[in-house]
Amino acid sequence: MNKNLLRSLLVFLLFAGAVSCSENGAKQAENTDKPATETTAPAYDGFVLNIISSTPQNKDITAALKAEAAKAKAKGMKPFVFFHASWCGPCKQLIKNLKNPLMTGAFKGNYIVEVDTDEWGEEIQRVKCPVNSIPAFCRVEDDGSINSQSLTDASQWDVTNPETAAPVLKAYFAGH
Repeated sequence: MNKNLLRSLLVFLLFAGAVSCSENGAKQAENTDKPATETTAPAYDGFVLNIISSTPQNKDITAALKAEAAKAKAKGMKPFVFFHASWCGPCKQLIKNLKNPLMTGAFKGNYIVEVDTDEWGEEIQRVKCPVNSIPAFCRVEDDGSINSQSLTDASQWDVTNPETAAPVLKAYFAGH
């Protein structure tokens, strides 16, 4: 093969690799601009699900919930917190079922803030949350505090089945 052709091919490959790396770096830089407390959740029809994470810079759950309540208010939605854990089977099933039309209807008009109880740990006690089992839902007040009436004890409403969970969730959200 011609040496000039090989040189041209090598220069092209090096240039293409450099462009690719710089584009990936730019994409990574774009991703770091997101606040440390938020994780992008899938889009849902008629409601918002926003995951907040505890980080060394963000350990104040009351402040985080207050900020989320303000976002909900700006969207004309009611804010609720969804307490769960990554190891919780019923929690995983509930999340999996969110795309079900029955569940979408139950959540419609609400802004759900997803909080992992293991990640936030003892910080959750600061909001005086009346939750003794997960999954659980509580209304978030404008100041970031939690309404004392929670929806918990999933064994009473079978979160794994949209046909039984959706009516209970809908009634809870409507009443708060």
